[in-house]
Amino acid sequence: MDKFNKENLYDELYTPGKCCKKDTPTCDKDNDCYDKYNCVTTKKIHFEPCEFCKKVETKPIDLNKCTDRLLKLKVTINNVCYEKEISVGVILCDCYGKIIDFKCFTAILHKDCHSCCDKTCGTLTRKVFFNIPKSNSCCPLDLTARVVANYTCPCDDYDPCC
Repeated sequence: MDKFNKENLYDELYTPGKCCKKDTPTCDKDNDCYDKYNCVTTKKIHFEPCEFCKKVETKPIDLNKCTDRLLKLKVTINNVCYEKEISVGVILCDCYGKIIDFKCFTAILHKDCHSCCDKTCGTLTRKVFFNIPKSNSCCPLDLTARVVANYTCPCDDYDPCC
C-alpha cells in the first residue's frame, strides 16, 4: 500500500485499471470545450447587436463515463464503553491498495433509559458516505473499506488535554 499523503487522496481520479491525472479541457475550432471523459462541455456563445434568438448545440456528454458512484457504508463498532469518546477512521482503497478517500469522526455512546443497567458497553452504528468520482458505471469497481477505531482519551474523562 502506498504511503498516506495528500497526493494519494486529491490529485488522482480512480478509473478501472489505472489512475489518471485530472485533465484540463480541450477546445475545438467551434469553441466547444470538453474534458477527456466528455463529462463537461462548454460552448461559447456570442450575440450580435439586435440579434434576439440563437440556436446552439453543445457536444454530447457521455453520462456513462461521468456518473459519480455513491457508497453508503454502515460502520458498526461493538463493545464501546458508555460515555467514553472514540475516534473512528474509514479508509477507502482501490483494487491496488491505493487510498482514494477517507472519512473520520468522533462519537460518544450515551447510556439511555432503555439500556440494561448492568451493561458497561454497547454497540455504536454510524453511516459513512463516499462519493467516488468519474468511475465508468458500466464497468465493475472493486474497492476495500478499512475501519479503525480507538478510544480518544481512555485514561481520564476529565483530563483537560483531551
